[in-house]
Amino acid sequence: MALRSVGFKQYLAIVTTVAIAYLFSAYFTLKLLGLGAEASPVWPPAGIALAALLIWGKRVLPAIFLGDLLLLQSLGASAAAIFASTIGSTVSASIGAILLRKSGFSPTLARIRDVMKLVVLAALLSPVVNASFDTLIQFLVGEIPSSNFWQNWWIFWLGDSTGILVVTPVLLVWWQQLANSQHSLRRSLNLGQLSRCHSEEIFESFVCFTLLIAVSWLVFVSQTSVALSQYPLEYLPFPLVVWAALRFKTPGAVFSSLIVSGLAIWGALLGRGPFIVKVTSMNQGILLLQTFTIVVTITALVLAATMTERQRVEAKLRATLERDRLLAEVSQRIRQSLDLEEIFQTTAAEIRQLLQADRVCIGYACDDENGKIVAESVAPFYPSIRGVTADDRLSQEAQAMYGNGQVRVINDTRIIATTPAVGKFYQKYQIKAVIAVPLMLENELYGLLVAHQCDRPRYWQPDEVDLLKQLATQVVIAIQQAQLYRQVRDLNSNLERQVAERTQQLHRQIKEVQKLSQLKDIFLQAVSHDLRTSIMGMVLILKNMQKQAGDKVTISRGILEKTILSCDRQLTLINALSEDLECDGRQMILYPQQLSLLDLVEETVTQMQPLFEQNSATWQNSLPQNLPPLLADYDKLKCVFTNLITNALKHNPPGVNITFQATEENQSIRCTISDNGVGMNKSQQQSLFKLYVRGLHNRHLTGIGLGSYLCRQIITAHGGKIGVDSTPNRGTTFWFTIPLAN
Repeated sequence: MALRSVGFKQYLAIVTTVAIAYLFSAYFTLKLLGLGAEASPVWPPAGIALAALLIWGKRVLPAIFLGDLLLLQSLGASAAAIFASTIGSTVSASIGAILLRKSGFSPTLARIRDVMKLVVLAALLSPVVNASFDTLIQFLVGEIPSSNFWQNWWIFWLGDSTGILVVTPVLLVWWQQLANSQHSLRRSLNLGQLSRCHSEEIFESFVCFTLLIAVSWLVFVSQTSVALSQYPLEYLPFPLVVWAALRFKTPGAVFSSLIVSGLAIWGALLGRGPFIVKVTSMNQGILLLQTFTIVVTITALVLAATMTERQRVEAKLRATLERDRLLAEVSQRIRQSLDLEEIFQTTAAEIRQLLQADRVCIGYACDDENGKIVAESVAPFYPSIRGVTADDRLSQEAQAMYGNGQVRVINDTRIIATTPAVGKFYQKYQIKAVIAVPLMLENELYGLLVAHQCDRPRYWQPDEVDLLKQLATQVVIAIQQAQLYRQVRDLNSNLERQVAERTQQLHRQIKEVQKLSQLKDIFLQAVSHDLRTSIMGMVLILKNMQKQAGDKVTISRGILEKTILSCDRQLTLINALSEDLECDGRQMILYPQQLSLLDLVEETVTQMQPLFEQNSATWQNSLPQNLPPLLADYDKLKCVFTNLITNALKHNPPGVNITFQATEENQSIRCTISDNGVGMNKSQQQSLFKLYVRGLHNRHLTGIGLGSYLCRQIITAHGGKIGVDSTPNRGTTFWFTIPLAN
C-alpha cells in the first residue's frame, strides 16, 4: 500500500505501529536472551523493518530509526552505539528493500526466484551493511576490542539474517492474507453469501499444525529432549513442515517454519534440545540453532514456492483449456445460431465467469445509431448498464479511442487522464479497471467487448487480454454472419415476391391464352356458320336451276338479285375480316370527299331492298332535305350504314321497323338508326363495339362481332363518335356523329 494515497493521520498511525513493533520485539528478544545493548544472535526487528518497507515503502524509515533509537536509549547505550545501530539498521533495511524491488521481487513468495531473492539479497547481503557499520563504529570508539571484531560482526550479521528469514516471510504472508481475506469478504458480500472454508481443509490444517507443535515440543523443549538429544531427532519435524508447505503452500511453509524455529530457540534458551546438549559451548549451540532455522525456513519456502509454481502452471493450463473450450463453444454457437442477442448474452456470462470480473458487457451500434449495451453479465450489488445508449459525445469519444482498432487496457481508472464524459461514466458505474476490445468489421467500429472490475483496481494479465481479443474476433464473425443472413433473408423475400408476381402474371397469361384458344374455336365456328349460310342459299338456288330441263337455264331477276346479295354478304364478311387485320394496330386510311348524306343513304337502302323484303322489314327515312354536305370516305361510311342496317335486320324477328334520322349538332351530323326489335341488355351493349365472337348458344346472335367493331373503327377515324342505346324488348338505337365538310 503506497503511503502517498493515505492521509496524514493514517500515516502517523502506521509509523507509530511499526516503531512500537520494532521496539517491543527487540526488547522481548534481548530480555529473553538475557542480553543488553550488545549484538544478538537472533534479531526479529530486522525482519520487521524489511517487511514494513516492502509493504508501505520508504516513508516508514522514520519508524525504524525511531524504534531503534528508543530501544538503545532505554538500555542506556552510548551515543556511538546509538548512532551506529540506528543508522546501520535503517540503511541496511532500506538497501534490502531497494534490492528486492529492483530485482522484481514479489511479496507473495509464490515463486522460487522470489524465495532466492529474499535469501540472497535480503538475508545474506543487506545485513552486511548493518554488521559492518555497527561493528566498525564501536571498534573505532573503543567499545569492542580488536580480538572480538569479527565475532561481533558475525553475531550482528547472523542475527539480522535469521530475523529476516524467520520474521519477514511471516509478516509478508500475513499482510497478503489479510488483503486477500478483505477482498474475498467483499466479493462474497457482493455475491450475497459468506465464503465458507471446506471442513476437510480446516481439519487437515488443525491436525498438521497440532502434530508439528507436539513433535517440535518433544524434540526441542520437553524434559525428555535431554535424553533424546543423543539421537539425531532434530529433523523429526521436517516431514510435518513438508506436509504444511505442500498442502498449504506459502502460508503453511512460513508458519510451520516459525513454529519449529520458535520452539527450537525456546528450548535452547532453556538449555534443552539437541543444539545445546551436543556442543561444549553456547556459541556453537547458537550457530547450530541458527543454521537449523535457516535450513528449515529456506526448505519450507522453496517447497511451497515449487508447489505454488506447479499449481500455477496447472491453473494456467486449465485456464488455457477453459479458454479453448470457451472459444470452441462460442464458435459452435455462432455456427448453430443466428440469434445475436443470445450469442452476446451467453458470451458475456461465460467470459465473466472465466475472468472472475465484476462486469462483462457488449456494446453494439447498428443502422447508423449510437452504441447501445445489448448484452451484460454483472455481479449483484453493482449497477446494470444493459440497455444504456451512449450519447453523441460519448459515441464520438469512443470512435476516437477505438476507431483504429486499438485495445485499451486500464488497470486503475483513478490514476489515468480521461475526458469528463468517460470519467463520469466510470464513476457512475463504479468502474475501477477496464479491458475494452473493439469489434472491427471491414475497418469500421461496430461495437466493444468490455470487462470491468468494480471492487478494486486490477492488473490485467496478457493472457486475459488475448482471450478477449480472440473472443472479440468470434463476436465479429457472429455480427458478420447475422448481417449476411439478413441480406440473404431480404433477397429470399424479394425473390419470393418476384416469383409470386411472375406466377400471377403467368396464370393471367395462361388464362388469356385459354381464352384466346376458346375464342379461336368459336371464331372458326362462327366464320364457317356465316359463310355456310350464304353459300348454302346460293347453292340451293343453283341446284334448283340445275333441275330445269334443257341446256339453257333462264334466271329470273329475283333469283339473280338473291344470288348477288348472297355473294355480297360473303364479300362483306371477308372484307370486314381483311380490313380488321389491316387496321389492327395501325391508323385506318381514309379517302374523304364531300358527299350528300341523303344520296348515300338512299343508295344503301336501295341495294339492301331484297334483304328488307326477305325480313318483311319496313324502312322509314326521316332525313331532312337541307342537311349540309359531309367530308367523309364514301365507301367506308356506306359500310357503316350497311352493317348497322344488317344488324337490325339480322338480329330481330321479321316485321321489324327501322327508322333513320339525322340532325346537325356542334359542326357535325348526328345520325340515328332505330328499330323496335328485341333490344339488348347492358352487357351486350358494353361489348358491342369490341372485337369479339358471339356465342353459339343464341341462334339469333350467332356470328362474328366484326361489323360493329369495324363501324367504331371507321367513325373514330373520321373524328366522330358511335354508341348504342337499347332496352330489352323495346328496341335499339345506334347513333354516330360525322364532322361537316367545313
